[in-house]
Amino acid sequence: MKKNYFFLAVLLFMGGILFTSCEKEEELSDKKEILSFVFEASKNASLGHNVIGSISGTDIVAEVPFGTSTNNLIPSIEISAKAGIGPIAGVSTNYSNPVSYTVTAENGSTKVFTVNVPVAPAPYIGSWETETSVNISNLGLTHVKVSISEIGEMTMELRSTITGNLFSHSIKGQMDPMSISDTDICVNQTHRWLDGQWTAEITQHCIMYACTGNQMEFKYCLCFPKDQWWFIVSMVKIE
Repeated sequence: MKKNYFFLAVLLFMGGILFTSCEKEEELSDKKEILSFVFEASKNASLGHNVIGSISGTDIVAEVPFGTSTNNLIPSIEISAKAGIGPIAGVSTNYSNPVSYTVTAENGSTKVFTVNVPVAPAPYIGSWETETSVNISNLGLTHVKVSISEIGEMTMELRSTITGNLFSHSIKGQMDPMSISDTDICVNQTHRWLDGQWTAEITQHCIMYACTGNQMEFKYCLCFPKDQWWFIVSMVKIE
């Protein structure tokens, strides 16, 4: 009889352990995080490299290169295991305004993340100049300085290395501020340097730029559309 009681006690003890184990296994996860947010170049033709979002709390910022349209980008989003997300990740999305994502944990609790996708400023913004004098046809040794604002206002100063005076080919003008690198860009000239002052004169020129860090290759043509480059110079950013 005692053996039967002992055997029953063991069964009850083991059953309690199994019941407790099952209870633990049935606990639902409350994890609801966005672990990574990436615009992969392989999924976004407008990107030359992956853009990895910076996550701070529930705020995510993914800055895309200048000239990138934010109207139709495809995100790759990693979330907590067993969680869900809405809107659906991995589809073309308009990020011209902040986009909110709701992550829902297995237990039904939620967390809202806000994604902002700013566009990097134009790489041409600032003042650039040649480090050494360059020999420009019809001008001779010349120091070139180009300043372009964020709204596309441009000043190009061509200064004689010998006299220090500005050449009359120095101009002020306006270009499309959304102009991207390695493309022919129309500059609508508004002023030219004449008789020691900026004088109103309207015509068109063509430029092209390519920036790498604080260095820029700058090409200039006297007309638009371009026939041939008058000069091509390497410049460094000074401000």
